[in-house]
Amino acid sequence: LDPRPLSYHVVLVDPSAPGVDFTLTPDNGADPRETTRQRTKDFAEEIGAAVAFNAHFFSPWPAEDAYAEVIGFAASDGDVYSGFEGGYDQAVVFHPDYGVAMAEWDTTDASGLTITPDLPIDDAFGAAERILRDGVNTADWAELHPRTAAGVTDRGHLIVLIVDGRQEGISEGMSTPELADVMLELGATDAINLDGGGSTTLVVSDPDPRLVNIPVGILLPHSERKNGSNFAIFADPILP
Repeated sequence: LDPRPLSYHVVLVDPSAPGVDFTLTPDNGADPRETTRQRTKDFAEEIGAAVAFNAHFFSPWPAEDAYAEVIGFAASDGDVYSGFEGGYDQAVVFHPDYGVAMAEWDTTDASGLTITPDLPIDDAFGAAERILRDGVNTADWAELHPRTAAGVTDRGHLIVLIVDGRQEGISEGMSTPELADVMLELGATDAINLDGGGSTTLVVSDPDPRLVNIPVGILLPHSERKNGSNFAIFADPILP
């Protein structure tokens, strides 16, 4: 990394640990588009999540519309409500009994989907840029921004990296090649770059949901954006 002020947070999850489960913002049913936009903290509080972070790029943007189309693959509790699309051909998928895996759109296969390792899909979020593949840095977005990345380790654990940015002298963000290098140092073998910028938000409940990072949702530090989708992690409390 070039020398600059940086602040980032890491979430490491063993999917096989007792009480661990996942969910993504669900399809909003009869309402317009696919999802109802929501702040990550509000999402975590509503469903009782231990950890929550932003997920998909979404449209329309910029807009103050209450509803969003998520861009790329999306599944919530077994309901696949958004498919792969041009350029957005990468995903991370989850199943409560089988763990976490990388997935990508395979147009040469009849199913159109390759999952490594193969597992059924319960929840999933997608993106465009695969920043790590089999331990190799494949990222190429050079601009510095707040970033959200998710991937897997060789032990089958989920790893999430939240990078603050757009805060001169405090935390100025990363390029995606830098993001991939940090993910690799943290133990990831494969990872994708999720929506970043003003969407980047990490919430932890201890016991009440609180912001861990400093989002710049509406340009100013500590402001929160209503995101097109958020991802939640549930876990049993650690008893003394």
